[in-house]
Amino acid sequence: MARNNLKRARANLEYTREETILNTVNAYYDTLQSKMEIEVQKLNLYNRIEQLKYTQARYQAGIGTLYDVKRAEAELAGAQQDYTETLNGLRLNQSILANVIGVDVLDAVYPFEIVVDSRNLIDKSYDIESLYKQALESREDIRAKKAEVNVYKAQRSMNYTDIIPEITLSYQNGLVGTKRMGLSSHNSITLDVRAHVGKNLLMGTITQIKADTAVVKAKKLELINLQRQVKQNIIDAYYDSENALKKIEASRRETAAADISLDLSLANMKSGEATFIDVIASQNLKVQANLNLISNMIEYNKAQARLLFEIGLISPENVLDKYKRRFY
Repeated sequence: MARNNLKRARANLEYTREETILNTVNAYYDTLQSKMEIEVQKLNLYNRIEQLKYTQARYQAGIGTLYDVKRAEAELAGAQQDYTETLNGLRLNQSILANVIGVDVLDAVYPFEIVVDSRNLIDKSYDIESLYKQALESREDIRAKKAEVNVYKAQRSMNYTDIIPEITLSYQNGLVGTKRMGLSSHNSITLDVRAHVGKNLLMGTITQIKADTAVVKAKKLELINLQRQVKQNIIDAYYDSENALKKIEASRRETAAADISLDLSLANMKSGEATFIDVIASQNLKVQANLNLISNMIEYNKAQARLLFEIGLISPENVLDKYKRRFY
């Protein structure tokens, strides 16, 4: 029991460390996402200011409408709100990250990157079954649960000491007689067997064994449920990664199309073939496309880290595999 309790405690400690690594990764990527979104909102705010100046100039020149000016003012106010909200989101995520890594929440921890890239941490050749087999071998919480089952098995076995007979075998050797008559060697072997009837004439012992057996069965069911949940989590993380990767590709096409759409709408408005509403719509599309791309990349990176955690292989070395700081 003591040995298995020690194994369980060590496995729980390692599992807590792994959870800390995953929480740190998630908090870091949330903070990085906020940082990237600030850059998008900052650029959007700058463009809204320039659009307002442009519509005001057109209105004063008599070739624009007051509606366009007011619409530009409303878009600028909305951009200012979005920018402020993103700043507040960054500060909140900074405090969460600081708390996770164990520093003062008022410390302004800040991601190093100025861009976000998708990072593949799991070899694509692995399928769900192979990942699940790896999890059964590597996950610390499964090891802890197996050790817990063994603890209760040992506890059940202790009941048999109430009915196991005590056997004592003793041997004596000595000399008997007198010096005058002579001495002779004398050997004796004694076998003592004592039978026990257990607690309450065996009924109490049997009842306790049955109760402990039920506990062992319950712990085995907990182990089975844990293994099933692990497999479900692996499936979720696996398909989250697949879906996020597909969304990244779609987002790249979306951002490229949004850039072209905005350029065309600006050119068409100058030539009189488009309205200011078309420019606003194109600008909104570009902002949302950039935000989608950032979100999908962060989602993919977090899903990859979660998949590492679910198969029991998350570590600082694995999380930072092929990681390089990008200097600009």
